[in-house]
Formats: sequence, C-alpha cells, structure tokens
Amino acid sequence: MSQAEKDEAQRYAAADLQRARDELSGAQTAAADRNYPSALRLADRAAVDADLASARASSAKAEQSSEQVHRSLDTLRQQLEQSPAPSPEAGSGASGPGQDQQ
Repeated sequence: MSQAEKDEAQRYAAADLQRARDELSGAQTAAADRNYPSALRLADRAAVDADLASARASSAKAEQSSEQVHRSLDTLRQQLEQSPAPSPEAGSGASGPGQDQQ
C-alpha cells in the first residue's frame, strides 16, 4: 500500500487505491473477528489492488513523459522548418580546417 502511495497512485489511480484501502480495512476487521480465511482473502485482494494502482500510476506518468517528449520534438521540428536555410556563400569567408590562413 505504501509503495502505491509513493507512486502517486492517489493522483493517477484513486479508485484502485481506495478499493485497496477498503479491502485492507475489511481484512483488519475480519482478523479482529477471528475470521482468518476472510481476512487473508481481503488482504490478498488489497495487495493486488495496491499493485494495480501503482502500475496504473507508473503508466500514467510514463504516458505524460512520452507526451512531453513528443511536444518537444514537434516544437523542434517547427523551429527547424522556420529557420532560414544556410546559404552556400555564408561560410566562404571563414577559415576552417584544411584552409590556408594568410
């Protein structure tokens, strides 16, 4: 459960995280009532739902990162398309490797 909370599951998978909390609470109640089979079943379900919440949170964060990279690439492409092409004469006055300097 704590791993799901660290993965920001409350932000990205609130329903899954709440279900896990509810099942954990039910497991604790069942254990207090000495209904151990039910407590174990609910605890297992809580763990599965917490893992699901964590996975969904990780997936959502990865999707956001991917979208950000795509936006950056689109911006870069637009900048490249808008920049003037260098003219062949632009570099004729400069000296570079292999050119004599006098």
